[in-house]
Amino acid sequence: YTEAISVFSQASRLFDYDMDVVSEAQIWMMRAYTELGWFTDADGLSEALKMRALPKNLENDFNEFYTHLLIRKGDYAEAIPHLAESIKNQSNNLQKQRFRFLLGQLYAEIDDKSNAYAAFENLKGVNTPYEITFNALMQQSQVSAGSDQRKILSDLIKMAKSTKNSEFLDQIYYAIGNI
Repeated sequence: YTEAISVFSQASRLFDYDMDVVSEAQIWMMRAYTELGWFTDADGLSEALKMRALPKNLENDFNEFYTHLLIRKGDYAEAIPHLAESIKNQSNNLQKQRFRFLLGQLYAEIDDKSNAYAAFENLKGVNTPYEITFNALMQQSQVSAGSDQRKILSDLIKMAKSTKNSEFLDQIYYAIGNI
């Protein structure tokens, strides 16, 4: 990552006349700083980038990387609005589903069970890969309450009876036991 930072820093200096190139290099530097755990440096770049008008494609990258920074720092509640913005602007369906799953996890982490449940519920659909749907249901079983628990329990029992879930029975029965 340190080599990447030096390359992006050099690009920023060489193309200082093109703010889009400078902004993109700084966004990637912010990501590299985050991966290294240099949160102060990443925060400094993020503050500078927030002050600029970024093109749409860079704004999306900034939101994703800034969300990553906030999560790495443990600022889960602050990361949620940025992640929601990334979901809204994401064109790749699989990546959008991954972000929605992460949104549910963040809500669960800050103990907002109703929003966590809703975020995991939004994952269920025709175009969602089975593995994501399965894991969303497992997560829902942990954050459900009241009548939602009965629905989840019913879904889990149906899943336990299905032969396509034979390799997941341990997880299914564990989730049933926790309800």
